[in-house]
Amino acid sequence: MSGFTIKDERPHLGSGLVNPPAAEPKPAKQQKPRKSIRPVSKKRAKENRQNEGIYYNFAFYNPRCAWCQELAEEQHHITGGLSGRSASLHDTDLRLALCQRCHHEVFDDALVMPRARQIALKLRTILLKFNRYSTKKLTMQDIVKYLDLES
Repeated sequence: MSGFTIKDERPHLGSGLVNPPAAEPKPAKQQKPRKSIRPVSKKRAKENRQNEGIYYNFAFYNPRCAWCQELAEEQHHITGGLSGRSASLHDTDLRLALCQRCHHEVFDDALVMPRARQIALKLRTILLKFNRYSTKKLTMQDIVKYLDLES
């Protein structure tokens, strides 16, 4: 047996010379497209749809900024916080029509536009609307004397 070798072709005894049978390739998994994050939650989207009419109605009847009388672009919620905002979604008495510049001033500096001044602007807006259609014009002094601020 000198110098003579026999190649073993049996796979179970494999000497490393026999290639194992090729494995069948796995079919590629179909990946589902990723869902993007909603810009607004379902709950908020429903609220927005319900309040859309109120929003556009307010914008139609309040076309001017309550502060500078420029064209109003935004609606400011006078009441603060989440509960205040949700209250003013239905109650337009708690909103102010403001241009973008004045709206930024409201948020930038609370001393420039404290809530008391915001309410005074709302009262002024109502007074201006009244005087536009009324034959007898009213002033702020006419109204203030009837306000019962003690209760």
